[in-house]
Amino acid sequence: MGDWVYSYLLTTYPLLKSSAPTLTYSSKFKVKVGSLVEVPLKSKVKIGVVVKECNRPEEFEALEIREVLNSAYTEMQIKVGKVYLKHTTSHQFGRGFSPLQRTT
Repeated sequence: MGDWVYSYLLTTYPLLKSSAPTLTYSSKFKVKVGSLVEVPLKSKVKIGVVVKECNRPEEFEALEIREVLNSAYTEMQIKVGKVYLKHTTSHQFGRGFSPLQRTT
C-alpha cells in the first residue's frame, strides 16, 4: 500500500446525484470536505466532490486524488443537498448549486 495518510469519500460533480455512488480515494495531504478534486475513474480523469473523510480501506488500495481544484462547496451546501435528494426525485441537485471560488 502507498504512504497515504488520509482517505476520503467522493461523489461525482455536479454536487450530488441520487444515482451517483460514493468512491474512496486517498491523499498524502489533508483535503477539506466540499473541495472539488480531479481523480482517476476507469480510463478518464473526472471531477469529484469530497463529501467526507473516512477510514483507510483494508480491502483495496484507494487511488490517489490527482489535484485539489480552486473551487469548493460549503459543508452547508452538502448538507442541504443530501436532505434535498432524500425528499425529491430530482437527480440534478448540483446544477443549482455552484461551488465557491477559493481566495487562498
